[in-house]
Amino acid sequence: MTTSDRELLQQAREYDAQTLAEIYDRYAEPIYRYLYRYLGDAAQAEDLTSEVFLRLLSVLNTPRAPRGQIQGWLYRVAHN
Repeated sequence: MTTSDRELLQQAREYDAQTLAEIYDRYAEPIYRYLYRYLGDAAQAEDLTSEVFLRLLSVLNTPRAPRGQIQGWLYRVAHN
């Protein structure tokens, strides 16, 4: 059974390590591929992928945190 984004976010707000790892495992590769296609540089894409996930950690308990769909939020941060 796959955990919904809303459920993942609720658990992530408590900084549950397993939940945060699940979010990373689920979305890191697509975000990396998106950044690599945009930048054409593997090292820079890796660095920015890490930055996207650090940004998620820094906003989890703020009004700027994703509300329901994690993937869309991550892509928006990656694009910006």
